[in-house]
Amino acid sequence: MKKGTKAVLRYLLLFIVVALATLISHLYFSSRSEVTYQAPPPAVEVSHPERRTLSRTVDFFGYVAPEKMAPIVPFVSGTVLSFPHEVGDELEKDDVICTLDKRPYELQLMQAEAQYLALSSSFERVESLYESGAVPRQEYDTLKAQADAAKAQLELASLQLSYADVTTPISGTIISKNGGVGSIGTSTSPIAVVADLSSLVVDVDIPERYFGEVFPNKDDLSIKVTAADGGDGFDAELVSIASVVDPTSKDFKMRIRLSEGVPFIPGMYVRVHLEWGERKDVLTVERRLLNHEGGLYHYLDGVVHYIVPEVLFETDDYVQIGDEYEEYLFVTKGESQVFDGGKVNVVGGEN
Repeated sequence: MKKGTKAVLRYLLLFIVVALATLISHLYFSSRSEVTYQAPPPAVEVSHPERRTLSRTVDFFGYVAPEKMAPIVPFVSGTVLSFPHEVGDELEKDDVICTLDKRPYELQLMQAEAQYLALSSSFERVESLYESGAVPRQEYDTLKAQADAAKAQLELASLQLSYADVTTPISGTIISKNGGVGSIGTSTSPIAVVADLSSLVVDVDIPERYFGEVFPNKDDLSIKVTAADGGDGFDAELVSIASVVDPTSKDFKMRIRLSEGVPFIPGMYVRVHLEWGERKDVLTVERRLLNHEGGLYHYLDGVVHYIVPEVLFETDDYVQIGDEYEEYLFVTKGESQVFDGGKVNVVGGEN
């Protein structure tokens, strides 16, 4: 057989073998059933909504201060000769807290008395003569004016002498002392500060974003005060609350009065806890379960359904929903993996 014919036969045989292999492979794979992968339903936890008492709460901070506080400023100037009181001493209203040097004011009073006596005596004589017609009206009026001025000067000198005994305008405790014996008391600066420690207040600056909640509920506020770092809370009462927002600070002010016997002193930094709008035994779900649209997933017979319940009341942690949802099961874990109408596998919670 010729070489050319042999080569053709070899190629023909190879072609037949490849064709048979391809046919067999096709028949084998076409006879197999198609296999598709199905992901298992996402695992979730579900539970019923719970009943609880809700109220709106918010915390602020402020400093304790006396409700009544008076700087003691002498009405006259002079050297302090007596200052028998120290910080912490308690005084009653009109008690003498210190005494200034009285000698200049005593001399002033003696001078005013002498001048008044001289002018009043002269006026009495002129008055008698005026009534008899021996003195003209002008001389009478002039001397009367001088006598009246001397009387006023005498009263002023007497008043200034009394001011040398510096008194407190309120009952309270000395909380600061700015002078002592030998110092100069003047009407330009306080020599001490007295505060009524039986009535303490806290002034709170509240950001304007809370105005729409706090001010309309001012008559319903429950107020407790604790130390800034925690501890027991003590009841307080509302004294006043501003009806406008300060355009400069963007705050509105609230003053509260602490109960008697609280363990706070002026200057302490405290936490003020406000609570209002209490709602008892209402149906609630955790606020975190609601998405940005206010919706969440309800589970029924292996399938979840997306719903948007009406929010009747809300706090930072919970929202109140209607009683018609009491028997519903809501997805509490795994909600990010589900979609409306999708099947799920409940692995925890209630079922």
